[in-house]
Amino acid sequence: MKVSMSETILKPFILVVAFIKNTYKNFFKQLTEISVESIGWIGVAALHVATIPGLLAVMSGLSDDTPNIDMSLLLWTALMLFFLKALLKKDMVMIFIITMGFIVQCVLMALIFFK
Repeated sequence: MKVSMSETILKPFILVVAFIKNTYKNFFKQLTEISVESIGWIGVAALHVATIPGLLAVMSGLSDDTPNIDMSLLLWTALMLFFLKALLKKDMVMIFIITMGFIVQCVLMALIFFK
């Protein structure tokens, strides 16, 4: 089998183009996975801070209205589901963050109820 001169010259360029194409594809695949994880983290953070303004307003005396119990129960249910998901995935960082959120929520509620 005889290899032509043009095939010999073009082979390195073809390899470089294939490398760049694979790198580009892998980069955007990783970027998509990071973005999906970031959305999950933002969701957990939003759930944690949803009741904090109302609880802080009650603690500081700016308001006498505590957050609605149904809203609090729905938020805690969502956090419990995120917590179970993290346990099943064995995601220790997410478990730690959600546990810290539960502790902060419990402390704020205890400060209000036992004031």
